[in-house]
Amino acid sequence: MFRKIELWMLLLIILLGIIFTLGFGALVRHELVETEDSSALSRAALFLAEIPTNIERIYYLSTVRGANLPRASSEAAVYAEGNPNQIKFDLDEVTEEELNMFEGRSGFTAYTDNLQGYILMARSDPEQGGFLTELFDLGTQTVVAKWRDQEMSSPQLDQEFNLTYLGPDHQIVRVDACGKEIFRQTDYQYHHTFNYDDGGQLWSIAYPDKEKHLPGKAYDATFYHPDYKDDSLILIDNAGTVQKVISLTNIFIQQDLHNFLFIGMDDHFHPDPLHINDVQPVLEDGPYFNRGDLFVSLGHQNQLILLNPKTEVIKWRSSGEGLFHQHDVDVLNAEEIAVFDNNRVVLSKDFSFKTNTIEIYNFATSSWRTKFGDIMRTLEVKTVNQGLFELTESGLFVEEQNRGRLLFLNEQRLLWEFVNRDRTTGKIYQIHWSSLITATEHIEAIEQQLPQCST
Repeated sequence: MFRKIELWMLLLIILLGIIFTLGFGALVRHELVETEDSSALSRAALFLAEIPTNIERIYYLSTVRGANLPRASSEAAVYAEGNPNQIKFDLDEVTEEELNMFEGRSGFTAYTDNLQGYILMARSDPEQGGFLTELFDLGTQTVVAKWRDQEMSSPQLDQEFNLTYLGPDHQIVRVDACGKEIFRQTDYQYHHTFNYDDGGQLWSIAYPDKEKHLPGKAYDATFYHPDYKDDSLILIDNAGTVQKVISLTNIFIQQDLHNFLFIGMDDHFHPDPLHINDVQPVLEDGPYFNRGDLFVSLGHQNQLILLNPKTEVIKWRSSGEGLFHQHDVDVLNAEEIAVFDNNRVVLSKDFSFKTNTIEIYNFATSSWRTKFGDIMRTLEVKTVNQGLFELTESGLFVEEQNRGRLLFLNEQRLLWEFVNRDRTTGKIYQIHWSSLITATEHIEAIEQQLPQCST
């Protein structure tokens, strides 16, 4: 049945296999690392190496929930089996750990009465697929308006009921109450979030689009690399037109801080050393920062900076008392800021080594303190990446993006929560930079203009 094979021939086949494997691996590494010296052979090797991953993704897209599933590139994730703190993408199969998470709760649950305000909630839609933004009335616990797009995150609703959000292909989109497009800003590759200044303009975060912008022109060409991400701050006016572009790479070079950019602990090039994940305009003058200044969170630096956008000078920077890949930063008052600290580390796994925390810095005393630490540990608030918060007079609003949960809590207990779970399968899907609307004038404007056309 089986023909004998000479030992020397078997050894030769094994030797040739080892040589081929080493050569193939070298070609793949060359394509990934030596990007300036790419070749047709190395590109073909990388293409072959990616075939299993692409087949797996096509399988899940076609069998798990169909082509309208949130894409893995949107970072739609829950958590991996055996490690509830590690990212697991929406396309992965549901696990027993996921089914039991939050004791199986789904949708909105209130643990107190007399709730007021609205949630503007962007989420992956478990029932219909795709992306959905809903305006949820906390008082009546009903959805009063909704919008859909191929991708939606970081929605913000103005008092004219115009919705601005990060849309498909890293664009910033503004639509009216009925979904009619007002503008679509496509000049840059926008990501994470944006915030309004006191004049109603948007400060956003973006990488230059390599097809539209000559790479490396915004900073000293000495440091140019074709794969480097020149993370920048972009000011957009009410017509959707770019008014100002600030290259943080250029600022770091000009202020002799480029040692933070171009060398790492292992002496390897890193294409995204800054990774801006929030920009917060200062709306009022104070003793330590001025109206128009920008607080910026640099996730890959574990660092916050205060920037004067007119002079493009960094006025203050800090890594806090152990910030680990922090995100959302807010101005609390004339002396204090607060930041959402993910406490994320990347070892053999990407995970949060402890619960998320809210860290507050006081400029008057030059000191940090943690707020809501005990209750956040009790509730196991633990999103690995992304994540945001908002401090109000009655408590703390938190989005656990990876775990698909919104929470509102005080120092003692949980007041309400929303879990973005598929009621049929038990699977949890991500939430994408939602916001809480509690300002009286904003609520009144919304209630006067609730549209009849949103679908």
